[in-house]
Amino acid sequence: MRWIVILSIVFLVICYSVYIEPFTVHVENIMITTSEIPRDQSLRLVQISDLHMRSIGRREKKVIDKVKMLDPDYVVITGDLFKTSRDFERPKSPAFKKQLDDITRFILQLHDPERIFLVRGNHDFGNDKESSNILVKQLREHYINVLTNNKIKLHEKSFNWYLLGIDYPEFVADQVTFFTPVKTDHNHVLESGQSLRNSYSHFFDIDPSRWHNYIFSGRLRLMGHADAIGVTFYSQAHRGLDEFYRLRVYKNRPTMHFDAHGPLLKGENLDTHVDLKTGQWYHFKIRVQTLADRTIMAAKVWNHSMQEPVQWQATAADTSIERLKNGTIGVWSAKFGKHQFDDIRVTRTDNHHLHFSDFTPPAHGWVDFNYEVKALDFLCPTIPDSAFSVLLAHSPDIVQHASRKGIDLQLSGHTHGGQVCLPGWGALFSRTNLDRKYMSGLHHYKDTQIYINRGIGTANIPVRLFCPPEITLFQISHP
Repeated sequence: MRWIVILSIVFLVICYSVYIEPFTVHVENIMITTSEIPRDQSLRLVQISDLHMRSIGRREKKVIDKVKMLDPDYVVITGDLFKTSRDFERPKSPAFKKQLDDITRFILQLHDPERIFLVRGNHDFGNDKESSNILVKQLREHYINVLTNNKIKLHEKSFNWYLLGIDYPEFVADQVTFFTPVKTDHNHVLESGQSLRNSYSHFFDIDPSRWHNYIFSGRLRLMGHADAIGVTFYSQAHRGLDEFYRLRVYKNRPTMHFDAHGPLLKGENLDTHVDLKTGQWYHFKIRVQTLADRTIMAAKVWNHSMQEPVQWQATAADTSIERLKNGTIGVWSAKFGKHQFDDIRVTRTDNHHLHFSDFTPPAHGWVDFNYEVKALDFLCPTIPDSAFSVLLAHSPDIVQHASRKGIDLQLSGHTHGGQVCLPGWGALFSRTNLDRKYMSGLHHYKDTQIYINRGIGTANIPVRLFCPPEITLFQISHP
């Protein structure tokens, strides 16, 4: 008889955690005070997170209704709109298009699009970052503000405040590699190691519109068993897009050649026909120009022991509608061995200097994809101390960096609050490198306040127990 009772309780708990609690959306009211907001003013922000949507169901309809009833000034979404990153493996399928359309339609029902701000989470990136462009482009076409490593200054009646957002792809360490200044040959270079995926570092500039009609030069070297290396230009990384032109070499095409991510290149001579030998430095020079009807480029590559060729070895043009007209520079590596870069220089064709890096530590201005927290180094210094600042960052772990940059409030998700919690124990699973208390709720981390939202949807297993979905209303005012 006792076992029947126990099994009955277990069955009821399972039914509750699968069919009831995941659809019981709670509204949490959080009061925050700051002297950076005038006495007679306030902000009402609604945060939702971790939607993990495939379609608009009854849970999503509840969220829409509750958010509208709260009547906030702004709605912020802290990542993981998609059910899983695997959804991006079928970007041209009707099912993916419907899923993306439903996500867009859901967001547009929350508020006026110009008052909606969001960042991407780890489930909003595909295996190839290029497929992730689809989400950003569609949302921006509907005037929804997607913050991809940038900030915006918002104007209220009698004060201004700043909203920042950074990306969080969360590829693990053996999938992508960091680009780090190292000393070799009595000189510092930028070096990347082995990786399973394409790895990038781009030069971050808060005014990328200056970056057009330039000459990009430097040195690169393959080490060990490396067979893939390259540089990118007219990069759209500052817009959160995996779009750029590139000069590269890899195993299946072992001579340096032009190719592109996103736009289309044409030309009869896209290849320099220069084969990079391991362990030897090679110089490269690229000239790119934006014309009225096309973007054109030329390149030359030569061994360090040789003189610079007089003629350009490779030429290309992009006449497509999607052609790139400006953008910063970057470096690229993949697969085995080590990859080294040095003496990166960019000069406009009108002789205006844009950038030089010899990579004497630190490599100032370079931001690795998958480590966009470095962008805070360039976003935060221009925020006045007297202005209130809010950072949208999918992972709570980012607060370790945000606190050093003077951010007042960080809003995050990612943890789902643990999704399954036990009385007296708390969350069964932790998705943060911080203390376990940072699984949900409001906390102080040094001088920065952080709030971790429990999220709306579920991941891995479709259950919630003692951890219901959450909408958070922040009422921010003077003390």
